[in-house]
Amino acid sequence: KCINFWLEYSANVSPFLLPAPAAPSPPLFANSPCENVLTLQRWYRHVHYDLLKNNQDIVFMSPCALAVTIHLKPEMVADSVFLLKLPQRQLVFLPINDNTAASVGGGTHWSLLVYSRLENEFRYYDSSSGSKNISTAKACAKCMRLALNASAGPSFINDGAKTPQQTNMYDCGVYLALFAQTIATCYVETGKLPSLEELNEAVTPIAAAQLRADAKQLALSMSQPQPPANPT
Repeated sequence: KCINFWLEYSANVSPFLLPAPAAPSPPLFANSPCENVLTLQRWYRHVHYDLLKNNQDIVFMSPCALAVTIHLKPEMVADSVFLLKLPQRQLVFLPINDNTAASVGGGTHWSLLVYSRLENEFRYYDSSSGSKNISTAKACAKCMRLALNASAGPSFINDGAKTPQQTNMYDCGVYLALFAQTIATCYVETGKLPSLEELNEAVTPIAAAQLRADAKQLALSMSQPQPPANPT
């Protein structure tokens, strides 16, 4: 019931949800990790529904659901994620965290794994290439293959060392969001994934700072009382 709740939440309410990091990061709102999470959550919804027009080729899997799913027996995974309709998706975004314990919260680093059906491959993006997330990403790819109804033997390409690298200790979640937005937008516009050169041009420290500012402004605008509708 717990995993189905998160899957339904992921499929119908929020295309992307990042739990609060264990390590502190510069607050978007003063000393409020929960509001930071909500701010990023609203940004992901903005990308998926406003920028990508709720494109049905793409799905952002909830990290909460994914953290549980990768600990299930292989024969249980497909049934557990059926609400996301993964076999119908062309791009599946899988947020990877370095917390490998399903029973406790935590973790200090986020990276991104993307499955592309066109190439039948998993691509791994990491803004801190020396992290230990790669082992979790490979385990995730292995357990999700059947649920994705992927062709036999999808390749795993580790682009971690070639992807844009964060310049501080706390922007991994922001870089994950930038990776996802850039990749998804490129796919919608061109039908393919961006090259590493294109990704490095789009995902920069300046872009990360701008995303923080834009996400905060979006959250503030959404929190304002809405004027009553004019009577007809």
